[in-house]
Amino acid sequence: MPSAMRKTLLLFCACALSLSVLAQSERSAFTATGRGGVATTFVTDYQCIGINPANLGWDEKNDKKAAFGILEGGYSLYSDALVKSELAASIKKGETKFTQEQKALAARDFTDAGFTANVDINLLSFSIQTGEKVGGFAFGIRDRFQWYSEFSEQLSEILFLGYNSDYFTHLIIDKLDSLGNIIGIDTIQNADNLPPGTDTLIQKGFSLAPKLFSEIMGDSRMSMSWYREFNFSYGRLIMSNDNMSLYGGVGFKYLSGIAIMEARVNDGVLEAYSAISPIFGIDYGDSAKAQNPSNIEDSGSLLPKSVGTGMGFDVGLSVVI
Repeated sequence: MPSAMRKTLLLFCACALSLSVLAQSERSAFTATGRGGVATTFVTDYQCIGINPANLGWDEKNDKKAAFGILEGGYSLYSDALVKSELAASIKKGETKFTQEQKALAARDFTDAGFTANVDINLLSFSIQTGEKVGGFAFGIRDRFQWYSEFSEQLSEILFLGYNSDYFTHLIIDKLDSLGNIIGIDTIQNADNLPPGTDTLIQKGFSLAPKLFSEIMGDSRMSMSWYREFNFSYGRLIMSNDNMSLYGGVGFKYLSGIAIMEARVNDGVLEAYSAISPIFGIDYGDSAKAQNPSNIEDSGSLLPKSVGTGMGFDVGLSVVI
C-alpha cells in the first residue's frame, strides 16, 4: 500500500475513533429504505436533508443537477398487543367494528402493552448540485408525527368497553315499548350478563364508587408530538487529493409545532400538558385561554396555526477514500 494511502487511512481511523456521534435517519427517503443501515452513507440530493448535508457536495447523481420530490413518506408501527398480520389487517380495513367479546379481548391485550407510531412525510423538497466549486443546495418541508401509549387495566377497559366497563356500576339506558319506540329512560345495574342488545341502548354510565382520574390511569402513559420542519441545507467539497475527498455541510431547520401532548401518573399524581393547534377544535375552557396556545384563534389559513416554534442545526462530514 502506498505511503500516502496509509497515512490517509490512519488519519481517517484516528478521527473516527475519537468521535462520539449519533446517526440520523429519514423515513421519507424511500429510495434508501432496506439498505441494511448504509442509507446514512449514500443518500444524496434532497434526500440527505436531515441525515448528512455534506453529501450535497458530491457529484450530481445520474448526471442530473436538479432533483424534485413531493409527497414521499414512510411510517413504522409497533404494538406489544398485536402480531404483524393483525396490525396489517386492521390498517387495510380502516374502521373495524368489534363484537363485545372482541372488545373485551382487546382491553385485556392492550393492558400494559405499548403502542408506538412514527410517521414522516416529505411534503415538498428539491435540490441543486452545481459541482465541487460551488457545492449543492437543498430545501425541504417535512411533517413528523410520533405517538406512544401504554394503558393500565382500568383505563384500557374504559377505552375499549366504554360504559360496559366494570368501573361503571350503573347504566342509563333508553326504555322501549313493545314496538321498539323510545318512551323514556331507565337505570339498571351494570353486569357481565346483560340481555343481548342492551349495549346499543346505553346513554350514560356512572359509578357509586368513583375514583380520581390519576387512579384510573395508574401506570398509563400517553405522549404525542407533531411538527412541521422547514430545512435549508448546503454542502460542498472541503479538500481533496489523489486518495481522499472530504466534504462538509450544514443545515438550518425552522420547526413549527402543530401538536404536543404528554400525560402520565407519577407517585399517584397526574401530570399532563398539551398544546394542540386550534384547527382540531379542542375546547380547553375559559380558564386556559390566557395560557394555552391551543386557544389562539384560527386564522382560517390553509396551514394549521402553530402552537410553538423552534430552530435547529445539522452539521455533517463525509469522506470518500
